[in-house]
Amino acid sequence: MTIRPIPSSLLNDTVVLMIPSASGYISHDISSVRVVRSSKVSEYSAVRVRDSSVITVYYDCTVSKPTGMAFSAGMLIVFDGVRYELLSAEEFKAEAPHHIRLTAKKV
Repeated sequence: MTIRPIPSSLLNDTVVLMIPSASGYISHDISSVRVVRSSKVSEYSAVRVRDSSVITVYYDCTVSKPTGMAFSAGMLIVFDGVRYELLSAEEFKAEAPHHIRLTAKKV
């Protein structure tokens, strides 16, 4: 199976990955990723609106920096100053890992 690379021109976003630790969070800047945001409002009423926005982050296993990152549910992703909880990490690979699609929901 052949997976075409993500064009470098699309990998122009940066996020902060926050990994839970015993003393809080350890943060890592991750550059050269693609972020696609989808906004969604739920529980809309006259007195309350809940923003249930979701982002999808595309991490290229060779181009994104730092390389060799491991992702798991429960980590936080900060994008444009907004925190999102990582829900899933789906790896796409042929002979070797190619890219990882991360899905996160606004907290």
